[in-house]
Amino acid sequence: MQLCAGNGFKQRRLMNDPQYQRLKELSWKRPLSPEEEKTLRELLQNHPEHQPDWESEVGLNHLLGHLSDAPLSSNFNAQVLSAIEREKSERAALRRRRSHSYAPNWLPRWSVAFLAVALVLFSVQQHRSSNRAEMARSVARVSSVASLSEIGWLKDFDAIRGLSAIPATDDDKLLNILETRK
Repeated sequence: MQLCAGNGFKQRRLMNDPQYQRLKELSWKRPLSPEEEKTLRELLQNHPEHQPDWESEVGLNHLLGHLSDAPLSSNFNAQVLSAIEREKSERAALRRRRSHSYAPNWLPRWSVAFLAVALVLFSVQQHRSSNRAEMARSVARVSSVASLSEIGWLKDFDAIRGLSAIPATDDDKLLNILETRK
């Protein structure tokens, strides 16, 4: 059967139809009820091109229904119990691995936090030491300048202090006051 693009789309749409899929899966387990068969007939009437697909499904179900059950091995119970024990031991081993892997789960988070705190403390320490060094350089500069300069400006200290007591006035008044002090 040659499918054109339109038929392929219709076939995919029917295969993806949840109602059709549900009926197909039910037919694998048991015969369909009269209501389910009615719904299936309506679906197939709307899509007659899918009749062969349904017929092959019915034929396959019929053949599978006539197969005899596979004989169980003589040690079937032992195999089932062994599989159960194996699954229990695998679960226990998984639990042990999870309990042992608890430390690596928290360890990276704590190490990152510790590293962040250490960096902050190091930065603060560096800032303080650089401030101290800058202050020491400033004091050294001032002390070297103070030792070189004369202390003559201290003679006029009263005049300088008197300037701060004068209210802000015109420049002429200020000049007159300065001239009288000389």
